[in-house]
Amino acid sequence: MSPRHYNILLKSVQNGSPKIWNEFRQKQGSQFIPNLVGANLSHLNLEGYDLSHARLDGADLSHANLTQANLEKARLKGAKLEGAILHNTNFKGVRLKVVSSRPKASSENAEAKLPKNSPLYIILDDDEE
Repeated sequence: MSPRHYNILLKSVQNGSPKIWNEFRQKQGSQFIPNLVGANLSHLNLEGYDLSHARLDGADLSHANLTQANLEKARLKGAKLEGAILHNTNFKGVRLKVVSSRPKASSENAEAKLPKNSPLYIILDDDEE
């Protein structure tokens, strides 16, 4: 993780607007790839943030507001998105693989066999199966 990238993102969040971050991104040029690998971004309001092409592998985005965030072609392998708000989030070019920590249930009455409030994890993986 780049401490500089992380600190600029946090400064933007503390300012209550994606403006600082998105302007920083634009000034870096189209080849810029933010390095936020393993970053703790849980519970942050990232609504409208440009996180396209970002390296977010292993990042904690749980309970983050990612409404209208741009995650196009971001790397999110092993990222934690439990409870994140994903309304109109752009995941174009990101391979999504849903994996649950819930026990496997038969197709008959599967919902009844799942524990209430058990976590569901989304693993974003760009590796071929």
